[in-house]
Amino acid sequence: MLRKSGQALVVVLLFALCAGCKPASQADPAAQARQKIDSAEKVLLARLEAASKAAQPAAQDDQQLNQVLALAQQYQYYRADYPNDTATPRYMLKEAEIFYNYLRDPEMAGRLFDDLAAKYPQARQRPAALFFLANTQHDLGDTTAAQATLRKLMADYPGSAPANMAQQLSAYIRMGKVPEASVAP
Repeated sequence: MLRKSGQALVVVLLFALCAGCKPASQADPAAQARQKIDSAEKVLLARLEAASKAAQPAAQDDQQLNQVLALAQQYQYYRADYPNDTATPRYMLKEAEIFYNYLRDPEMAGRLFDDLAAKYPQARQRPAALFFLANTQHDLGDTTAAQATLRKLMADYPGSAPANMAQQLSAYIRMGKVPEASVAP
């Protein structure tokens, strides 16, 4: 009798413990959001690659534009919902790149690059954000701010690849031109 009641107790405890269990995708909404973003990135990348092989300008396709806007919005929602997640700076950089390269909105891209650099000083994306911020500032005609941002990048990350690129961009700005390689990827 004691053995049967002990087994019943174990079964009841297992059910009680598992009643609160959720699949991993339900237990972590941030993981769900990252998975949704990763999927959207893959779909968009495949679509852009197909368009480039067909020699169609990607920016002229309304469906692609809608996908790009939807992806930028997903990055924005992720940033708002999970500001302290380690993926947030990466998504923020990608969102800024969408605004700079695809949507041709350097003002919005600049705000995002600047926010990333300010809000995530330890993020590994910060040097790239500073470099692209300087490039954007220069594109918008603010060479003084661009040079200040480049100096900050070189001081904060001496000897790094972004600092070396910043040094080159700074020299080109002083000469009054910008190399093609300084455009955000």
